[in-house]
Amino acid sequence: MHKVTISDKSHARLVEFKRVFDTVMDEEMSFDEYVETVLLISIDHMLADLMAPLEHSTLVRSFQQLDSEHILSKYMDMLPKH
Repeated sequence: MHKVTISDKSHARLVEFKRVFDTVMDEEMSFDEYVETVLLISIDHMLADLMAPLEHSTLVRSFQQLDSEHILSKYMDMLPKH
């Protein structure tokens, strides 16, 4: 397990939002599980936002570069279908 240092302000935001998250999900998860979920969802959304305005050929080249670094496998389903 790894540790990450964040600002007090970011920690406070995470703590406050966890109440909303737990209510919407109708279950309470540990703070560590919650933060990991927030990070994973955030990465997925950031990647989608970054890829949205790109042309297909640019996306293909980007994925080829990611694949060469073995990062691609999780994100293949995000590639637009033609």
